[in-house]
Amino acid sequence: MTLRLALTALFLLPPSALHAESPITITDHTVILKHTSTDPKDPANTGGYNLGPSIALLPDGRLMAVWFSSPSEGAESQRIVQAFSSDQGRTWGDATVLQDFSGKADFDPALFVAGTETFLFFSAFDPQIDIYFRRSGDSAKTWTEPVKINQKTGLTATSSASHLLCTRDGTLVLTYNPGPTPLRFPLLMRTSRDEGVTWSEPTLLADRPAKVGGWSICYPALTELPDGTIAAIWAQIKNSPGELYGDIHTARIVLKK
Repeated sequence: MTLRLALTALFLLPPSALHAESPITITDHTVILKHTSTDPKDPANTGGYNLGPSIALLPDGRLMAVWFSSPSEGAESQRIVQAFSSDQGRTWGDATVLQDFSGKADFDPALFVAGTETFLFFSAFDPQIDIYFRRSGDSAKTWTEPVKINQKTGLTATSSASHLLCTRDGTLVLTYNPGPTPLRFPLLMRTSRDEGVTWSEPTLLADRPAKVGGWSICYPALTELPDGTIAAIWAQIKNSPGELYGDIHTARIVLKK
C-alpha cells in the first residue's frame, strides 16, 4: 500500500473503524544530537540546526542515522552527518560528516538497505535542487562518490513528511503530524493489521516541550530491528525571533501482538 493511499484511508475512516486500545509502547527515548548553538549568524555555529533524519538497520546489525546539519536551513555549510548505534538504538556514537559538497547545501538524506547494499539518497542546492545517491557494500564503512539522478517524478510534496513502515509480519506502522498545516506537532503513531482497513487509536510519540509557538516535532522515520522492535527517529526544532536550533531524537517502540 502506498503512503498516499494509507493516509487517505486513515483520515476518511469513520470512528467505528478505529480500535480503542493502542498496541504501541514507547521505550528508550534518546537524543542523538543536541544543538551546539542557537545563533544562526554565529560563524562558529556548525551544528545548531539539525533536520530531515533517516534511520536504517545495516547489514552488519548496527543502526545508522543520518540528517542534515547547519547554522540555518539552506546555508552553504549545510552538510549531511551520521551516527551509529551498536545496541539497537539504546545509545549512539558521536556524529561525523558523511556528505558535504563545498559551497552547496546538502539536505534531506534517506537511507535504503537492499541485501548487503546500503544506499544514501540526498539533495543538494546550488542554485537548483539536484538529487544524488551514494552506495556502500560494507555497511557504511566506505561509500562510492555521489551520482546525480536526473529523472523528476512530478509528485507534489507536502509541508511535513510522514513515514509508513510495513513490518515483517505485515503490520503497517504510520508516524505523522495530524495538522492542520502549517503546524508540525504533535508526532503521532498508529498501526493497522488489516492492510489499512482499520487503524489503532493514535499514540503520542513526541510533542512540544513547552506549549508556546515556534516548535516543530517533525520528519519521522522508522525501521524494524531483528527482534521486531521498531526504531523511530525525528527532529525537534525551535524557530522563534533570535533563536533557531534543532535536535535529533530517537525512541524504541514495542508493538503488542
